[in-house]
Amino acid sequence: MVDAVAARIAEHVRAHDLPSVEVILHGGEPLLVRPEEIDKLVDTVRGAAGTDVLFTVQTNGTRLDRTYLELFERHQVGVGVSLDGSEQDHDRNRRTADGRGSHHKVAAGLRLLAEPPFQHLFRGLLCTIDLRNDPLETYQALLAFGPRPSTCCFRTAPGQTPLPGSTAATPPRPTPTG
Repeated sequence: MVDAVAARIAEHVRAHDLPSVEVILHGGEPLLVRPEEIDKLVDTVRGAAGTDVLFTVQTNGTRLDRTYLELFERHQVGVGVSLDGSEQDHDRNRRTADGRGSHHKVAAGLRLLAEPPFQHLFRGLLCTIDLRNDPLETYQALLAFGPRPSTCCFRTAPGQTPLPGSTAATPPRPTPTG
């Protein structure tokens, strides 16, 4: 499958004469893939593309360890981490397979990412905001991991009041992030 993806990216690059492309490993949890497989993926895509390829991984951070970070440093793969605010707020919706909260694992991964030689790989935080969370507390919890760019998404669950100004037929308008 990796070879087919690499060939399709190369075809797209040639068809549009692109000077570079960006590949973002996002969705599910990319770090469920073993480091050796990510290493192969990056090498294969870069070898086939015929142009500069910038890689970024968006992870929930629970498996972010020195092994992955050394791989990302070697390949200059940027790293974004999902963090939904304070420990209590994050753990409400993000749990490990055994049912425990995952904030402590994410925080450990973020601390490693902040260390030399990895800190330049950090691309920012992705925060899904639950409307039950205090906005200032959420913002302060994100700042604890450095003033990096952050993207916020609003979580509205079935039965939860929609965002002001939205209806079931009208999705919420984009909110400025920074």
